[in-house]
Amino acid sequence: MIQNNTLQKIGERIAFYRNKKGFSQQKLAEATGLSQGTISQIEQGKRKNLTLRNLERIAVALGIETGNLYPLLNSGRDSVFPNIEPDFYKILDRLALQEKEKQQKLAAFFEKTLDLLNV
Repeated sequence: MIQNNTLQKIGERIAFYRNKKGFSQQKLAEATGLSQGTISQIEQGKRKNLTLRNLERIAVALGIETGNLYPLLNSGRDSVFPNIEPDFYKILDRLALQEKEKQQKLAAFFEKTLDLLNV
């Protein structure tokens, strides 16, 4: 079963992409074959039996990759990057919600900043 904080993050991402696309919950429900109540529960992180199939349906309807819906905080990064402070993960999660063009601009900004700091 998915942890509550993960369900909440997934719900937040769905709501973000839904709003970005200009969809109401009802319109997303119609596009996915799910009920508006189910969409509401998912966005609030209250849907305990969230399936990969439903996430795929939502992602397709929103025109995004399914992976865009998964929060980075629970991906096991701590074991891969043990010296990274948790605050950086929060920044990465925020960046993951941005459009690709904005991510590229921010990456260039960070690269220049690190170069200026000789990091």
